[in-house]
Amino acid sequence: MNNNSRKTKTSGSGSALGKLILIGEHSVVYGKLSVGLPFSAVKIYVQLNENQGKTLINSSMYSGTIDRIPYFIENIYSVYTKIKKDFNINKNFLINIESSIPVERGLGSSAAVAVALVRAFEDYLDIKLSVDEFLSYVDLSEKISHGNPSGLDARLITLNQPLLFQRDKKIETFYFDTPYYLVVADTGITGQTKEAVRDVRMNYESPYYARSQASSFYIEDLDRLAHEFYEILSKEETDFDNLAEIIDLAHNALRGLQVSSPEQDFGINFAKKHGAASGKITGGGRGGCFYVLCKDYETAENIKNLIIENKVGVDAWTIPLSSIYMKNSIII
Repeated sequence: MNNNSRKTKTSGSGSALGKLILIGEHSVVYGKLSVGLPFSAVKIYVQLNENQGKTLINSSMYSGTIDRIPYFIENIYSVYTKIKKDFNINKNFLINIESSIPVERGLGSSAAVAVALVRAFEDYLDIKLSVDEFLSYVDLSEKISHGNPSGLDARLITLNQPLLFQRDKKIETFYFDTPYYLVVADTGITGQTKEAVRDVRMNYESPYYARSQASSFYIEDLDRLAHEFYEILSKEETDFDNLAEIIDLAHNALRGLQVSSPEQDFGINFAKKHGAASGKITGGGRGGCFYVLCKDYETAENIKNLIIENKVGVDAWTIPLSSIYMKNSIII
């Protein structure tokens, strides 16, 4: 790929939303079904401006030269250097990153910053990458951040659509509508996705049959529950009680895989005591976020406020359990 010699722009900007995995965390790595949504409650912006000196990054996580970027955001450096090489860019930049996506909480911060950065370079170069070209950069970022990612986060945030996803299978958009609500809560505790994925793999491949059998059971159970979850949401009228049961069972399976955490379990139980029907972790787990299912908006708002007031979470958001409104979202 070559830089356009006629390009006159000296800046570029890009943005991306977060993501919310409804069901299928961890099992998706093993080719099982998962369901996820773009999460519009949080967003990231990246602004590129040509800079005479070294390339500088300005963000809440790090401010300084890009060659001294800390290891936990090394994915940014890798995407940046690959794009510069691929397009023969000899300029340096000031990169401003503004984000409301909490970092390492299971809401897709690592994929979102990559998506926003690639979109900023598209704007700067005045080009439009193919979906496959675009995803190659985001997948690179995710491999650095998570080791063995499923590809779900990259595709949810890049395509900005609700998805049914199975690795190595055709991606399907999934539009559904229910009258119910979710409260998504951030415990404020940093998640450990990379370590959780690694440990699930170690248990899945354990030489101890009892352990590998248990891990395999929970992964298969998550796949079964994901298919039931999909079937319920595909119907014209959603069976609330059945849906709530599936969400609880999915959380139990994730606890069996040892990827939940005390604060996530506590938060879910706290919400249930105040009217939530069920709940589960979302994302890699061992900290980060969880969500709970509520029958109506008033109950959801009350639980959201109680979570914050009682410091069960540092932030929380009420969203409709629906993806029908995303039909007009732009796909790159």
